[in-house]
Amino acid sequence: MEYTPVHLNSYIYPHLESIEITNSEINRTLYTDKNTDTQINFKRETTPNVFENYSVIVPASNTIESINFSINIENSDFN
Repeated sequence: MEYTPVHLNSYIYPHLESIEITNSEINRTLYTDKNTDTQINFKRETTPNVFENYSVIVPASNTIESINFSINIENSDFN
């Protein structure tokens, strides 16, 4: 991926570090509300003060069990 670091909703997940590594699998654990959809926003800076964003919705699971949700991000996902 070009233009690292990629930041995740820092106001919702302040404990997560930005994604710095490119061309590899990166795992993060995010806790969301199981009863509502959660929007996760990714942001990167391509040139000084020019940002691109990508958002994904993690759907509500409405279950008491933990679930895994994978997000694969490509350069073309950002706009």
